[in-house]
Amino acid sequence: MSQKFIIISQVYPPDPAAVGQYLEDAAIELANRSHEVLVYTADRDYDNPKIKYESRSRHPNVKVVRVPFSSFGKRTLLHRLLGQISFLSQILVRILFCSRPDGVVLTTIPATTGVFFLIAQFFRRFQYLYWVMDINPDQAVALGSFGRNSLPSHFLSWVNGRLVNHAQRIVCLDTDMTRRLGNPQHVTIIPPWPLEGDLQVIPDVENSFIAEHALVEKFVFMYSGNHSLVHPLTTLLDGVEMMRKGDKCVFAFIGGGRGKAEIEERVMKLGPRLLVLPYQPLERIKYSLSAADVQVVSFGDEMLGIVHPCKFYAALAMGQPILLLGSKDSALGKIVVEQRVGWCVAHGDTEEMARVLESIIVQPRNELSAIGDRAKELAARHYSRDRLRGEFCDVLERSFSSSEIAY
Repeated sequence: MSQKFIIISQVYPPDPAAVGQYLEDAAIELANRSHEVLVYTADRDYDNPKIKYESRSRHPNVKVVRVPFSSFGKRTLLHRLLGQISFLSQILVRILFCSRPDGVVLTTIPATTGVFFLIAQFFRRFQYLYWVMDINPDQAVALGSFGRNSLPSHFLSWVNGRLVNHAQRIVCLDTDMTRRLGNPQHVTIIPPWPLEGDLQVIPDVENSFIAEHALVEKFVFMYSGNHSLVHPLTTLLDGVEMMRKGDKCVFAFIGGGRGKAEIEERVMKLGPRLLVLPYQPLERIKYSLSAADVQVVSFGDEMLGIVHPCKFYAALAMGQPILLLGSKDSALGKIVVEQRVGWCVAHGDTEEMARVLESIIVQPRNELSAIGDRAKELAARHYSRDRLRGEFCDVLERSFSSSEIAY
């Protein structure tokens, strides 16, 4: 039976932000199942608002509506907040007067989405699936944006609690997140799947990215994605400074975000060991990621159960060893250690970081290949794109097939 879904997201391809790519994957899969999908999104790039996008869709059953004045960049919290308010205000008006869908797909990004959606709920009583990709106000409190007992914290906690309680279905990324939400009964855990552009491995001899950035015969550690304060890289950078070996090492940092400033400050000290680049176009991501010998993934200790780095699964799918900065007791830490697909270093342990880095670069290639093979097999068995995306769309279809409104 054909259904109609509305997806609300400030980011959507060709914007390279991962959240938008996941939503497009889900939208196209739903369309392939003969459902009708309407996507409300911004008309400009979230990271660089000078880039404007057209309302194009890669599937005839997916209609993309881009609204203006919806992104002012990420230079400051005020810029981001103004963009969110402008975007969500326009979406609020549209969904108040649109024809009723079978269900709405709502994510936690941006954090203010829930506030505006609850206003719409007061008038329309939509059925919705709540896709929890991070948790606020927990994240904002952990980053010091405001205090745990502040008015914004209490307000966002109330909003998030109400969204959780009244959703037809909640999708979380790991068990740590589920515990933070209070282990609701109507939750399904689905990790983020490897994105389409991340899956193709380009051989070194065919990889123009390697030649363009002088990476031939270099050992490349790569962090690619959002350089957020949520994903601290200080321990890695300090470890690089302590390394006595590694003249042929390059540490590539690709992407944007507030955390990028710390990387750029180290360029003068670390010189040719650092390669600092902006986000790559979607069609170029497979080349940049393929240039890595080891993929770096990071999340702060205080972010346990709040965020879940999706780049982890892209590295697995490409058969690349993972250097994880974070707790061994986290969901990702347990995968790395138990499945032997990389190395896990705690934040603040600079000496251990330097030791691990030096041990990696002298490790025989066949041993590194074995780690990569285990990673690729694990991804194919449990975390493939087709399996997880299909599971998400199965959950979405079941949630709105014969359920009653949860209010």
